[in-house]
Amino acid sequence: MDKATIDNLTLEVKKEAIEGGYDLAFITEGSSMFPILASENKITVTKCNFKELKPGDLILFKSPTDNGSLVAHRLIRKIKNENDHTFISKGDAVFNPDKPICQDALIGKIVKIKKRGLSIPLEGAIGRVINGIALVFSMGRITYFGFLFLRKIRYLIKIYSQKIRNTTLDTEAI
Repeated sequence: MDKATIDNLTLEVKKEAIEGGYDLAFITEGSSMFPILASENKITVTKCNFKELKPGDLILFKSPTDNGSLVAHRLIRKIKNENDHTFISKGDAVFNPDKPICQDALIGKIVKIKKRGLSIPLEGAIGRVINGIALVFSMGRITYFGFLFLRKIRYLIKIYSQKIRNTTLDTEAI
């Protein structure tokens, strides 16, 4: 078997595992989602229902144009037609959104990012704030200011995580 066939089989196995309820981790490459995601970050992907996805969610899908490679982008809009559903996504660092993609290409929803030893949940209150802010900046023409703002958010999350760790350590010492 050639490499393309093996890669396609591997992707199908991973997709079936996610559909079966397993969360899978992937290592990212590329810069289209900078600063939220960069090369060598680890993302956790879980099964999701297309109807439950909201604009701002990070999703993983099979690219219809790039030899079926996996793409992690932000969901911008869902389009519901009579027979099928499509979605439009966009990389945070990319100016234009992707072309509409069929829901069958959806692999799952990204629920956690691990970078530089810091684990960032994308579910719950913190995740909703991060995704909401990133969506606003991703859609606007103010990407540079969005980048600066997201750097500040990252810094605040790091401080918050350290406080939680310190509080946990102090509690255990008592």
